Amino acid sequence: MRQHAIKTGFFKVAALAAAICSLQVNAAPLRDVVKGQDTFIGAALETRHLQDKQFAETLAREFNQLTPENEMKWSYLQPERGKFTFDKADKLVDFAQKNNMMVRGHALVWHIQNPDWLDNGDFSKEEMLKIMEEHITAVVSHYKGKVKYWDVVNEALDDNGGWRPTIWYKALGEDYIAKAFEFAHKADPDAILVYNDYSTEGKTPKANAAYRLVKKLKEQGVPIHGIGTQAHLVVGVQPRVADIAANIERIQELGLEFHFTEIDIRMQDPATDRMLQQQANMYEDLAKLTAYYDEVNFFTTWGISDKYSWIPHWFKGYDHGLMFDKQYKEKPAYTAVNKVFADKAAGKFDWEPPAPLADTGRRFEAFISNEAKQAMPLDGDIAKWNDAVFYPFAYNQLGGKDLTLPAESNISGRFALLYDDNTLYGRVERRDDKTVTGNKAQVWENDSVEVFLGFGEEFAQIRALVGEEFAPTAFQADIKNYWSEDGTVLEFSITPKKTKTLSGTTLGFNIALADNDAGPEAGRHAQLYPVPGTNNGWQGHDFGEVFFTAQNTEISDKLKGQVVSFKAEPIEGFDATSAFDLSKWENVYHYPFAFNQLNPINQTPPSQDIIHGTWRVAYSGNTLHGVVHRHDNKTVTSGDDWQTDNIEIFIKVGEEFVQLRSIVGQDFQKNTFPGKRVAKWNEDGTIMQFSIELPVDSLAGKTIDWNIALADNDDGQSRSSQLYPVPGNNTAYLGEQLTILEFVK
Repeated sequence: MRQHAIKTGFFKVAALAAAICSLQVNAAPLRDVVKGQDTFIGAALETRHLQDKQFAETLAREFNQLTPENEMKWSYLQPERGKFTFDKADKLVDFAQKNNMMVRGHALVWHIQNPDWLDNGDFSKEEMLKIMEEHITAVVSHYKGKVKYWDVVNEALDDNGGWRPTIWYKALGEDYIAKAFEFAHKADPDAILVYNDYSTEGKTPKANAAYRLVKKLKEQGVPIHGIGTQAHLVVGVQPRVADIAANIERIQELGLEFHFTEIDIRMQDPATDRMLQQQANMYEDLAKLTAYYDEVNFFTTWGISDKYSWIPHWFKGYDHGLMFDKQYKEKPAYTAVNKVFADKAAGKFDWEPPAPLADTGRRFEAFISNEAKQAMPLDGDIAKWNDAVFYPFAYNQLGGKDLTLPAESNISGRFALLYDDNTLYGRVERRDDKTVTGNKAQVWENDSVEVFLGFGEEFAQIRALVGEEFAPTAFQADIKNYWSEDGTVLEFSITPKKTKTLSGTTLGFNIALADNDAGPEAGRHAQLYPVPGTNNGWQGHDFGEVFFTAQNTEISDKLKGQVVSFKAEPIEGFDATSAFDLSKWENVYHYPFAFNQLNPINQTPPSQDIIHGTWRVAYSGNTLHGVVHRHDNKTVTSGDDWQTDNIEIFIKVGEEFVQLRSIVGQDFQKNTFPGKRVAKWNEDGTIMQFSIELPVDSLAGKTIDWNIALADNDDGQSRSSQLYPVPGNNTAYLGEQLTILEFVK
């Protein structure tokens, strides 16, 4: 059972009044809303920002905590050895004291923004330890009684969870971390000391490494009191709330606090209403976690207004990451966060974090890699791939809740896998109307192919820009690749050095096709994967699986990837018999029909000119609602029912299984499944809306086994396509190869 602690406190009349006001058009300031909730609503800033009157007023009005963005780092405080300059940082502390704000010191030890004398000095191990001790002692002592919280060590781990090769690690080894905490504690025994890092929100390999680090420090008796996760996120790359909750709970079990320390959620320029709403949803998730858990007492954003954000300087083509725009106007993100804490103050906060999906078996069929029956030179020749199964790049994971694909002429592709002994071979066929590979500062924003392999808790990410070799990686493997001259075909081989054979094994697997059409100064608009997800493959998330077939060998029962669920969210006032109203569905997950299960060796769907479609689902009470958009160059509704153009829905609730079919233009066919249901088509057969009552009291928080298919018959005789959201061999009508539909509260 999930264990948690909900923050409590005595809410004064003023706090309750603020909460009531927050539900009105003009919400009360955030710092007033959270009075009595033991929560710091913070912001990072520089001294120069206070010269902007509107900035200073917004800071004092809305926030009860501040973090010096840069001016407590080494290059500011000790630009010359032994000479400390506290002037700018002192001004921030003075502002905080005058406005009754908590100060978080940031950061005592980091690998960036160090002075030249430190970065380029030739110091012995003993000298480096002394330099660290002198600096930490001087800084923490100077602010003793004024700075309560310190980010003692910042970003000691690399992106894969290994040790970052900083000047401190090279000189002192991993022990420098414990020493830094000990020095800080000695200088101020009352200070709260924290380890801070990015990409550590959930249960990724890096987050797992951070957990192991702080657990080890605790076991060693090191004075550490909390862990900070920065939460520099991206609209469309939705964090797994269940995983963040699970991470918070394991940190809680260590007796440590958990802080959101540097929140911003960037998006590509220009900002759209849809993107701003997606951003608000993500801010809301973090606010709910903060409100729910006692141990989460910091909700700090890395800035106040987009006017002074660091984002455009570090991430070309991105901006708009904060809760206030450049004119200090509140965004939907601010409204969402304010409402969460106002609901908490008014006693109306009844949210609970979703539990991680149980391991209920394989719900997304593994991709198949057959054994190669001939030599596999990397030369682009398609003939050697006759024994391979081709799969589509099916989901655009950069779209947030909209995972549908761009036009196939803009970007599309398919891939296949084979193996020989311990070598994985892959082929990617890519169609793109524009190729961009010139962003050298942010290579992930270029047109590329990325391959992800999972080995237990370890994983490898391997990237090749179009026309280039795979970039060097720490993954121990022999890696080779070939590109055709026009960039339409990639072939590769990966031979892991620690793997003796792939035959009969199953690995975590994913592959991505990135597309940038805006040029080297901008970012990608698409990152296509064969599985749904939130573009977290680079953190070891949202993996599918690959099964390396062998004679008399079946796929392992133990999952090597993550369970993938499709999601239905609450909806109000939906009537399937009324005309389609997009406004009711704009903030609902949107999925494509992606895999043609009628073709066992090429599950890539036909051209979009022939057949393609998308689907959304939602719910109210015990009723499942949905809408299907269908684009077909020819409609056939006569002949055997299953051979017509139709939509089929497969549902299993407990022991009850049903296959529901609606031929284009017609209601669901009759059957004995309990409950009411209706399917309604528009006149031209391009939109079907449906409602299905299920035999449960309420769907909220539940999951069911599910699948949905779009059938296409173009010759009047039999179907040429049966498109599903998952790979398989068209056995859903038997109750097999069903996936999971999760009803989000």
